[in-house]
Amino acid sequence: MYNVQQSSFLAFRSTTSKKDKTPKSAGWADRFFESTINACHDTKCALTSLDEQSPKSKYFDHKLMPLTLAAIFLASVLLIFLPEHTTNTFCEEKVHLGQEENRRSAWAIKSVFLVILSPLIIVHGIYAFKFGYRFPFKGPRGGHLLYGQKFSGGQDALFRIEQWFREFNTRTISFRIGPFLTVCCTKPEDVKNILNARPNRIKVVPFAGEAFESILPAIPALHFADGKAWEFHRKVGVAFMKHLKTNSMVDVFVKGASDLVNKVTMDQSTGGAAITFDAMKLFGKATADIIAQLCVGSQFQGTESLQLNRQHPLYHLNERVHLMFELLGDRMSSPIPLFFHRLAAFSWAPRFLQDMSYMEGGYDLSQYLRALIHDIYKEEKGNQASTDLIHFLHNSGVDVETALGLLLNFFAAAADPPAKTLSWLMMFFSQNPRVQELVREEVRRVYNEHQKQSGSQIYQDISKFPILVACIKETLRLKPPSLDIFGQIDDENGFEVDGKVIPNGAVLMAFFRPLMIDNMGAEDTFDWNPHRWLSNTPSTIARLEKNFHSFGGGARMCIGRQLALQEMVVVAGHLLLTHKVSLDESRGPVCEIIRGTMQPDNLYVRFTPIQA
Repeated sequence: MYNVQQSSFLAFRSTTSKKDKTPKSAGWADRFFESTINACHDTKCALTSLDEQSPKSKYFDHKLMPLTLAAIFLASVLLIFLPEHTTNTFCEEKVHLGQEENRRSAWAIKSVFLVILSPLIIVHGIYAFKFGYRFPFKGPRGGHLLYGQKFSGGQDALFRIEQWFREFNTRTISFRIGPFLTVCCTKPEDVKNILNARPNRIKVVPFAGEAFESILPAIPALHFADGKAWEFHRKVGVAFMKHLKTNSMVDVFVKGASDLVNKVTMDQSTGGAAITFDAMKLFGKATADIIAQLCVGSQFQGTESLQLNRQHPLYHLNERVHLMFELLGDRMSSPIPLFFHRLAAFSWAPRFLQDMSYMEGGYDLSQYLRALIHDIYKEEKGNQASTDLIHFLHNSGVDVETALGLLLNFFAAAADPPAKTLSWLMMFFSQNPRVQELVREEVRRVYNEHQKQSGSQIYQDISKFPILVACIKETLRLKPPSLDIFGQIDDENGFEVDGKVIPNGAVLMAFFRPLMIDNMGAEDTFDWNPHRWLSNTPSTIARLEKNFHSFGGGARMCIGRQLALQEMVVVAGHLLLTHKVSLDESRGPVCEIIRGTMQPDNLYVRFTPIQA
């Protein structure tokens, strides 16, 4: 059940990490080393609570890490003195090695272990000395995120916490989410107030930008700016959305959907009548290819050509995008990763090479796109033959670095959420075969009624597919990729949340999922029921639309919401017209996980071709 209405809000405090970040002018090597420090340090994000029963999180903070560090160091030392026959087991082959060869191989393995472990221990030690995590932190007692403690106490307690932040919290976590505290609002009425607040009372917070810049410093242009820069980015983005609507956007969607159907059909031709795919990987690759076409146009040749060159910077673009969100998710989102990945020292070590690989890949992608932008910018302005984002930015007079930032932002924001929604949609279709058949009949009927039209013309107006659109909206209502929206109080009188006045400067994290679920006023509010968008009275549907915030709200409303909705209609329509979908239940239960945004885990979908 998704009912979280009982908890009013959570107040976060941060206890580590330095205040001043690496200057943007620093060399890439310095930024990479800084990212290594950030990758392994404990953010120690704790819930502020004056509840005397709350566990003393400082004991978890300052005792476990040194002990684990000591254990790792001891293990590395013991490895050097292991008996030779122990390490020999690592180098046995079918052909028996001689004693001398075994001895050399054993010492080689020991040396490799030592070379790998030593830098990790050194980095960990530098962090221990630099950030002083071994010592208890001052301030009010706080329950760790693992225990799910919510804020308790009245207005006086809240002001005491505020005073503590102002006095002691001279450092903030690397992805800064506020000057001293963040309030997580879950009550529908509070969320509404935040979304409807005037911009001069609650301003935009560059939360994602801080996270991107601190975790992925190798891509300095990747950011979501605030203030005038943010307004400029949004203005250009809105203009590009309008530009796409009047050009070949639907053509790109139809081509991407056709390529996806061809992939499923081609894979089935090599095997049985049905084939199973990891939904996130399948749709992630499809949506990433679509977005790449919109961004770089003819410069991106699609999957077929990229398979010929695995070193191409755009190879498996969706994997880079997913890794980006996975890194962000593991850094800041879920209580369990925060506890185990941070407090259990070196639990991040198995992911270290993956982290470095992504940073290197992201840096390569950034450099490739920068060179591509430079080449296109050499052309004369006014080239209207190309409708992709790079040419649009060139014709709009946007400089190279700003264009690179917008391009990377568009990749990150537009490729991932549709893939997650389409994956959830396939799950719901599998669980509701009757609805799946209704949608298939709807798509088939529209095709029959418009036989003389091309696929692009058929999907130009998605109102022809009311049932499919209702299914997508219902999926977004229950499984929104983004669960919250951020805003910073910019009012000397503060802002009232749940009857308490939150002080000026605090960051509000408004969770709109309960607004769409708990506040529906229907008994089946937790059920996937697309008919609620079709069969209700006009007033009820108006209420549904008013509480529908899967694309955010207020100043941070997603500018690509219509683009995303049309893309999902095209892809889902193509698939259902040619294939039946069902769950591969042998893989186990499907779960929700946070990878920057919320997505399904362990979701495998079986596609069975429909006989003509």
